[in-house]
Amino acid sequence: MSSKPIDTRLRLDGWWRFIAFGCAFAVAAIAFITWMSLQFGGETLTNAVDDVGEAVAAGVAAISCGLAGARAQGRLRRAWILLAMSAGAWCAGQIVWSVAEVGYGITPVSPALPDIGFLAAIPLAIAGIMTFASTARGTSTGLRLWLDRGIVSLSLLYVAWELGLGDVFTGSGTQLMTNLVLVAYPAGDILIGTALLLAVRRATDETQGRLLLLLGGLAANALADSAFVYANVTGPYIYVLDSGWVVGYLMLALAAFWPSAQSDRTTEQKPIDIWQLTLPWLTVLAGGVTAVVVAAVQGRQMDVFATVLAGAVIVLLMASQVMAHRDALSMLIRSRLSAATLNEVIVHAPLGMVQIAQDLTIIEVNPSFCSMIGASAGGVIGAPIGQFFPPEEMALVGEKLQALAGHVVESIEIETQGARGDGSIIWLHWTATAVGKSSGDLDYFLVMFENVSERRSTEDSLKAAYAELEGLVAQRTAELRTANERLSTEAVSDPLTGLYNRRYLADFIERELSRTRRAGHKIVFAMIDIDHFKRVNDTFGHEAGDDVLRTLSAFLRAQIRHEDLAFRYGGEEFLLVLPCATFDGVPSRIEQIRERITHVTIEHLHRPLPAITLSIGVAIFPDHGDTADAVIRCADAALYLAKEAGRDRVVYHARKPSPDPVMTAAR
Repeated sequence: MSSKPIDTRLRLDGWWRFIAFGCAFAVAAIAFITWMSLQFGGETLTNAVDDVGEAVAAGVAAISCGLAGARAQGRLRRAWILLAMSAGAWCAGQIVWSVAEVGYGITPVSPALPDIGFLAAIPLAIAGIMTFASTARGTSTGLRLWLDRGIVSLSLLYVAWELGLGDVFTGSGTQLMTNLVLVAYPAGDILIGTALLLAVRRATDETQGRLLLLLGGLAANALADSAFVYANVTGPYIYVLDSGWVVGYLMLALAAFWPSAQSDRTTEQKPIDIWQLTLPWLTVLAGGVTAVVVAAVQGRQMDVFATVLAGAVIVLLMASQVMAHRDALSMLIRSRLSAATLNEVIVHAPLGMVQIAQDLTIIEVNPSFCSMIGASAGGVIGAPIGQFFPPEEMALVGEKLQALAGHVVESIEIETQGARGDGSIIWLHWTATAVGKSSGDLDYFLVMFENVSERRSTEDSLKAAYAELEGLVAQRTAELRTANERLSTEAVSDPLTGLYNRRYLADFIERELSRTRRAGHKIVFAMIDIDHFKRVNDTFGHEAGDDVLRTLSAFLRAQIRHEDLAFRYGGEEFLLVLPCATFDGVPSRIEQIRERITHVTIEHLHRPLPAITLSIGVAIFPDHGDTADAVIRCADAALYLAKEAGRDRVVYHARKPSPDPVMTAAR
């Protein structure tokens, strides 16, 4: 009997086992989510089920991964054991958490003992994922692979920081160590996600399903981690968010039952994938979009940490590009070893490649260059290279090639405009090196051309769009600043008179009282009321009354010093707050206000109104009270006495606090 039917039967049994466990785990996950959503038995019981359920799910994942490791061989064994240790560490942390919270009614606060298990699970999970990866493909090897990992992880960290992770770290109001522990969870999840994304593309077709389950499970864990940290900082917390851990670890447990070989299968190295090249750039694009959105919508700039992250990404991108160019130049230099090999490279290279003699005539070209300039090989070979480039561009190229021929530099890179056969203009990127004879003299120049017209057009469009966006952002920022200033002024000013309102009085006065108390000085409170103001409204109308209020407000601003403040207290009542070292000179100033207002002309609709008089009640801090409210009540009581005594007068509250104010009138 052959082994093939046995292998097929084993694979079928493996699929049935996978489906059975998948259904069981799905039912358990749905039941947990339902309980968390509806909170059967109340919050206390739900909290207990929540804690225990998470520990059980992590324990199931640890056992399943451990059994898979026992069945596997080689690298797969190490991978499953590392994942089992990761799930076990998290389970241990959750057990400690559950005992404290459910058993003793104490909710641990980070940093705490459970954090040891939770944080230990992160590096173990990353090590397990990286162990799963099979033979590298394309350029995903060595330093280039680590650069891609760094670009992806730092870009994702930048996006997470700008969209809320920064608020978690800086806005929780807790100690630095607590902040570091809280941020370690989403940061670790970003590293796990980066390792998984790069591991899935390196997997064989047979193991991609297993890694996708791991990706989904760890993604669910990452969502729960981030939600837990952010919700605990901003509140309120929702129990159903904890379902991410249960679902995630059940998916990890299910991945252990994925039907596949139990030993390593080394695959042949495959050509590079297009998305492998674009993955780092897509994450960088996400970071750029995030920066633009945050600046345009929220109107805030990057903080120091976000700036460091952006700088690190730029450095890694530059290093990646330097390595790419180094590889290209290395290919050109190695091509000197054989003219035949060089010709093959020239003919089959996807970029335009040209051999140029010392007199700058073309020796050989490849089809790509002919396609770029829209000419045939027969019309190009033997022609001067300057025939296809403007004279001003060739002057710069000649200087560069002269330095190359003189061994001043080993290679040159330059971008110039080129003229096609149909008269159209294109942009070409030159990468040139000098090929020497055995004697050391120059034999010819080897130049690689890349058509960068589309890139240059895109860059020009992006520059114009950026300039336009910058202008819009600046305009919007100015509008917002103006609106904020207007709102700030309106919030503390009376719209009719322009004087400060009672809201600003409440914000200002306690600080002023504290300063005055420390300095041992005094503050005079003068409560002012317009005599017979109702008669003005009834006789001439409310608009005339508004003109009276505006005229009095302007008069008061002109009479007080820059350190004094005038408030519209309500209706026709005004309040002057006059800080002073001593009371000397204050009575004469207040009397001048009362006397001078009778000579002020008030107009309404270009017609004069009758002159007004003022009744003024005066009290002093701290002589008549320890609080602003107490002193203002004394000033108001004195104002009442002034009106009772016949109006048009100043009444001072008694020098010492007493149940009833004593009238000291000035007329």
